[in-house]
Amino acid sequence: VETDKLTNEIEAKESGVLRKILVEEGETVKCLLPVGIIAGENEDISELLKQAGSRVSESEDKEEVVKSEVSAEPQASELAKTGDRIKISPLARKIALQGGVSYENIKGTGPKGRIVKKDVEAYIESTRIKVSPAAAKLAEELNVDLSGIKKHGRIMKKDVLEA
Repeated sequence: VETDKLTNEIEAKESGVLRKILVEEGETVKCLLPVGIIAGENEDISELLKQAGSRVSESEDKEEVVKSEVSAEPQASELAKTGDRIKISPLARKIALQGGVSYENIKGTGPKGRIVKKDVEAYIESTRIKVSPAAAKLAEELNVDLSGIKKHGRIMKKDVLEA
């Protein structure tokens, strides 16, 4: 499936044989319209062809279109968490990786519990060590590891000296 923002390969949910291609490659169609029929080799598809034909003709008057190659299935990033798979938007994943954050422990607030950009940014902010400039300079001079100092507020010069 190809849109103006992405190109995505979609796997069929059902097993069978591609019996009929309803939309040629590069042709534009409305979202969620069938682009092909998958059925058993000896299965009668005449009713499916009638349904598909009527849906395509009804949609010709609408405005939104999508370039389709395979089918109009939901995108992989919209799928629910299954097994070890975690729902996270591509931008949120990129920010997490750049920030060196493991997103397995981040609670998603997006659609269907999906982790979105603001979730990752909030997690990074909550786990970031807050240090006063004077304490940071002193810690650098004394080679003190600030991650070992457990403090609920901002780490001050006094906290570095105690460590």
